[in-house]
Amino acid sequence: MVMRVQTILSIRKMKNNFAQMLGMGLLILIAALFFTTLFTFKTIYEEEVTTLFRQQHYAAVTLTGNFTADDTKKLEASPHISTIEKRTVQDFRSGDKTVRLISLSTKLNQVILEKGHLPKSTAECVLISQYARQNKIKLNDTFTVNGQKLNVVGIVRSPEYIYYSQSERSFSADPKTFAVAFVSKNFFPSANQLLLASTTSIKEAEIKKLLPYQSFTAQKDQINYQMYQGDLDQFVSFAYIFPTIFWLLSFGIIFIILRRTLLKEHKQIGLLKALGTTNFSIIRIYTRQFVLLGLFSSLIGCLLSYPVTELLFRIFSGMIELPTLAYHIDSHYWVISLMISTLGCGVFSLCSMLDILKEYPAISMRQRIPKVKRTRVPSRFLSSLSFNTRYAFAASLRNKGRFFLMVLGMSASTGLLLFSLGFNDSIRGVADHYFQTFAKYDFIVQLPEPLPLDQTIIQTSSVIDRQEAALQLTGTFHDEDYPLIITSSDITILNLPTEKLDQGLVIPEYYAKKWHVSVGDQITINEKKATISAVLPLSMGLAVYTSYDYARTRFKELPAVYNTLYVTSDHPSKGVKQLKEKNLFYTTAEEDKQTFRSLLDNMGILIVLLVICSVILGATVIFCLNLMNLTIREFEYMFMNIMGYSKRRILQTINKENLLQLLLSIPLGFFAGNWLLAAIKEQFSQNSFAMQPSIRLESYIFTALVVSIISSFRLLISNRYIEGLAIVEGLKVQEE
Repeated sequence: MVMRVQTILSIRKMKNNFAQMLGMGLLILIAALFFTTLFTFKTIYEEEVTTLFRQQHYAAVTLTGNFTADDTKKLEASPHISTIEKRTVQDFRSGDKTVRLISLSTKLNQVILEKGHLPKSTAECVLISQYARQNKIKLNDTFTVNGQKLNVVGIVRSPEYIYYSQSERSFSADPKTFAVAFVSKNFFPSANQLLLASTTSIKEAEIKKLLPYQSFTAQKDQINYQMYQGDLDQFVSFAYIFPTIFWLLSFGIIFIILRRTLLKEHKQIGLLKALGTTNFSIIRIYTRQFVLLGLFSSLIGCLLSYPVTELLFRIFSGMIELPTLAYHIDSHYWVISLMISTLGCGVFSLCSMLDILKEYPAISMRQRIPKVKRTRVPSRFLSSLSFNTRYAFAASLRNKGRFFLMVLGMSASTGLLLFSLGFNDSIRGVADHYFQTFAKYDFIVQLPEPLPLDQTIIQTSSVIDRQEAALQLTGTFHDEDYPLIITSSDITILNLPTEKLDQGLVIPEYYAKKWHVSVGDQITINEKKATISAVLPLSMGLAVYTSYDYARTRFKELPAVYNTLYVTSDHPSKGVKQLKEKNLFYTTAEEDKQTFRSLLDNMGILIVLLVICSVILGATVIFCLNLMNLTIREFEYMFMNIMGYSKRRILQTINKENLLQLLLSIPLGFFAGNWLLAAIKEQFSQNSFAMQPSIRLESYIFTALVVSIISSFRLLISNRYIEGLAIVEGLKVQEE
């Protein structure tokens, strides 16, 4: 019988707070949905990629250079290397497209055949699925490379191209302009890469003793692998940021609502105590509704994670090639989500009841005397304000918890919305900043073999304005590879501090922070000591820069050669024609810019989802707290109406309260949005690209406008609520 009465009381209270509980449930649902979805996606993604790398024998190290059969024999003598395989990778220009031909490897970096068969002769090739699908190429179609026609006999996937990366500047290449094709082993007369595998880690110092090479690239330093690891970090960042904010705000609203409910029903609590009801039973009556709210809301969020995760799979299919991704329930994250939601609702509900439960029944049943709060605002200042404004100011601060929770909720909505738009702005601005402030080239020409500095391959003419040579190598620092670019000290196409190039290494800010170094410090790069002479604020084209003169002081054996040309042209179309005539491989500045456009296109849906969640957060917080505020102050509004205070003036008061909260929440939200963007920038950075927080003025204005519009709905809710108040019944109410 007692249990039945307690259940009825709980259901009645749940019914009285139905609208507010619906809003809080939505916040908890979104928190559980974000947490479960992102962690489940991250787990599935990591498992699938790890399995793919293992099954297809992804090479631990890739050596680049000119290799012979004798070089392979030298490595076979090493006890640390278990598998060695030669291959050739070469890029060609075919019209407006870049074509990368790769000789098939059978032991390491094995391809996955989707259709057809592997090439058996030099007249056949297989295309990677991203390119074939985008360009609608079928089996037995003809594929032309460097004037040679190849018959397409198969469609494949490769563990090296889960991310369709072309280079350090084009890590999200457009499948319409970049093709990867695999040819037979005997297609190329020589090999320029060696793939190595080992049961233990392969040390670069040991390989150097065995044979010469141009670059040593460990698996973790490859663009494909760095993109994969970066995405894992990004999933974890988002999985913590959004759910934490939603959970905390929902728990805070529960604390405030239950606190006000208990103050309003203190006589009823005193009566229950006088009748012998235990504190535990009273706790159960008031907290059961919120515990059930947390349980069922988070359960619905976990169930909805299935379609949302499937949506993420479809979104990521535009960025990665991993068709084996399939949803499966990870009970681990479901349990964590349910526990956080349920325990959070229970603990915050209990905290709001602690001082009420300590009271004796006689004290609880006594009429509460409202506390008189003295204002510390100077009377001269108050006298200069209208009565309506003074009342609005006093009403806003009457309950500091409710006031600051409203400000916090609106600030969170502002911060998350600005963070979402700022994330888009930061990615969009990378290429623009790079080409406006640092790089002035129209083409980058990459030579298959290094040439002496005094040997010119392109003649400067009316078409080719300027050309400046550079030697691109790999620099190793703390067992990690970084691009090392050696140029002349008077280079102008790249906006480098020329006076510093002869004094040491010029590095990006991202490297300086990662290495914990500054100007004047010394580092060991390629086993040689070098001095940091300057630090640049770069986001794209990250590399270590120095001059030939300084490099020779560090590396005595460095030859005077170049393998890269930075070229400017007043007539880009004619410049392309001349480079084609020379049969040179090149990339254009426009192609590098297209990389970031493709990245933004793929992430567009994710940014829209973040914006929608930010709007939902602000609308829900404002709705719940405003409804609670109206419920608590309904007698106050009735009394004001009876005293001749018109509804219009009451709404003016509410609007002034709203403006005061907006004035506090929008700047605080702007600060939070910038802080969040700065906090996650490391997860969106890698050795070839670093995200720099950059929020446009338009994003600030749009964010403030959206939050103001959401907040203005408070007036509509208040207008409807005040119109529905029954004044005669309200006069019977004896307390707030």
